[in-house]
Amino acid sequence: MDHIREQHAAIVQEVIKAYKTLRRKMPNHGLLNLVTLSEDEQRISLSPEIYNRCLPNGYSGQYPATGALVNYYHALDNAADGRSYRLPPPSPLETTG
Repeated sequence: MDHIREQHAAIVQEVIKAYKTLRRKMPNHGLLNLVTLSEDEQRISLSPEIYNRCLPNGYSGQYPATGALVNYYHALDNAADGRSYRLPPPSPLETTG
């Protein structure tokens, strides 16, 4: 379990770096709305929308927050570098709700 916790913490740190890079380059980018950076910029809070936007339909993994953050990191990194990014399609609840 410690290994999983360490991996999650490492992913969070990479997300924070990518978030700050994108915020510096494009402060109004829509991806920035999926997490909130703490005042000290050491922690993040996930919006409920991140699960709909960053997990594939039908995701059944054991660690949804980590799965969402991995996809989110790649989207942030690509957006900051001006590359295209693609998040999984929205869940059926989001499109029909």
